[in-house]
Amino acid sequence: MSTPDGGSHEADYLIIATGSKVQLVDDLGPEMDGDEMKADRDGRTSVDGLYAVGWTARRDKIRAIISAGEGAEAALDILSAEAGKDLHDFDVLE
Repeated sequence: MSTPDGGSHEADYLIIATGSKVQLVDDLGPEMDGDEMKADRDGRTSVDGLYAVGWTARRDKIRAIISAGEGAEAALDILSAEAGKDLHDFDVLE
C-alpha cells in the first residue's frame, strides 16, 4: 500500500476500527453493506487478512466496550491462525 508521501507499508493482517469512509477501505475493496464493511463474528472481511471492528462494521453499535471486545476477537483470530490452533485469552484453573 502506498502513502500520500510516496512511502509504502506491507502487512499480513490489518484491523480497521475507525470507520469505512477512508481511502484505504476503497483501495482494499472489501464487500460493503452501505457504509459498513461486511464482517463475520471474528471481524474477517471478504479481503484476506483484513478485519473490520467497531464503527467500521457496526455503525448502530458504537460503544467503546463493544469495539474493544471486537478488536480482541479479531486479534485472537489472527493469533490462532498464526499458531495453527485455537487460542483464548484466559487461564484455566486446574
